[in-house]
Parts: sequence; structure tokens; C-alpha cells
Amino acid sequence: MDILPELPEEFSEKSASAVILEEIRAGQDFETAKQRARDLLEAEALLRTYILRVFLAFGRESGDLVRQGVWSLDRLQREAPEFLRKLTIGASLERGTDKRGDRLREMVSRWSGGLLEEVRSAFRQSPQWKEYEGLLIELAEAVETQPETVVSEQDRVPVDWEDIEITFLSDERVSVKTGNENRTYNYAEMGFEDRRSGKPNRAWGLLRTLAQAGSVIPNSVRDGKEFIALEKGVERLRSGLRAHFQIASDPMPLDSMKGYCCRFKVECAPAFNT
Repeated sequence: MDILPELPEEFSEKSASAVILEEIRAGQDFETAKQRARDLLEAEALLRTYILRVFLAFGRESGDLVRQGVWSLDRLQREAPEFLRKLTIGASLERGTDKRGDRLREMVSRWSGGLLEEVRSAFRQSPQWKEYEGLLIELAEAVETQPETVVSEQDRVPVDWEDIEITFLSDERVSVKTGNENRTYNYAEMGFEDRRSGKPNRAWGLLRTLAQAGSVIPNSVRDGKEFIALEKGVERLRSGLRAHFQIASDPMPLDSMKGYCCRFKVECAPAFNT
């Protein structure tokens, strides 16, 4: 398996390259240093350092997304622990041996899939984790000092999701109606651009699918093999819609009987398929 988890679609090519490069360098340093390790405990400490170097690189690049307004700080704090968990699983499986080839102790629970408490504690005591916490503080302070945007009554966002109608005019452009106002946007203008390719990201594709499927993702789809990928897509779509419309509530809650249901109206124009 690949050690490095899949990077977010919002990462630019430069950001993705920075994380990949750090993984390569940290891996080389680990393999060299473990040849001098005196025992398993020292080798385990070296493995943790390798993992945290890559995690910190991910945190720095994610921090740039927060500064640019692409991600919220809350999004970073959700993505970072999951990235660390998956990275730890990959690193433990692929690099978790000492210089003699003996396996190091497990780092992730076989029952929950989460980091073992002793591993989590060791991570949090590291200088890399302290640097990550410093990054979070810096970003939080920057968010607090950002001036509030004054919105005119004409441009004020709708009260709630029920006031919004999204109509796909083509694969890449939609009409958005909010009250008496009607505007058109492409995927990039709504914040759904894959920064690596410049093309629509997966969340935009999911929104288009919802328009074609009657605004509902049924539970039968959630029970399929692509459940994890679907969950991530839904979360990215939620985040993108919240960021664009500046509405904090959930735009597509999960109904236990029906599945994911859009609170806003989304459909395809009659000419969409012609």
C-alpha cells in the first residue's frame, strides 16, 4: 500500500509536491538513522519522527488553504487528524521494522482503527506537534483579526437553504436563484475547482449528480462499496456550499429513511442533456 494518504483535491500541485517531497526526505532519513538505533524503542521514536515530519508538511500546506479562505480552520482540524491516522497506518505497515527486520510495536488499534493512546501521547509531546499547535494558534489569531465584510441589503445572503435554487445549465455552469436575484456561476467561481488540474472537483460532480437524481442520495448508495469515498464527497460538498453561501447550517442532512437530502433545490435545466 502507499504510505502517503490521498491528498485533498484543494491542494495545488505545488502543495502536493511539498508534502510528497517531505515524505521522501523523511523516509530516507529514517532508513539511515534506524541502522544506528540501539534498540526497538529508539527505532520506534525514529518512526514517529518520520511520520510527524510528513504530518507537519501537510499542516503547513493546509494552513495556506485557510489563509486563502479555501478552507476554514475547522476543516483543517478535521482533516489533519484523519491524515495523521492514515499516514501512521501506512508508515507502520511499510516501514515499521528495525535494522534486523523485526517488527516494531503496533501503533493503531485493530478494533477501532484509531491511534493507540501511547502513540497519541508520544506524538503530542514531540517538537513537531508543538509546531503544529503553533500553526493552529497563528491561523486562529489571523481569523479573529480579519475585518468583517459589510454586505449591502441587496447582496445579503439568504436566510436559509430553502431560499436557494441551483440549476445546471451545463456540466460546468449553474444558475443560482436566491429570492428575486438570479446569477450564473461556473464551478471555479463557486469554489469547486480542483487546484491541481483546474477542472471541476469531485464535490462539483456530486452536486451535478444530485441535480440529475432528484436532490437525494438514497441509503442504498450509502451501503455500497464506495461508502467512504461518498462520505468524503458529501462533506466536501457541504463545506463548499457553506463557504459560497455563507450559511452555517447543514445544507444536506442525513435522513435515516431516505438518505442525504438537499434542503436547497437543485435540478438540471431542460436543455442540459440536449
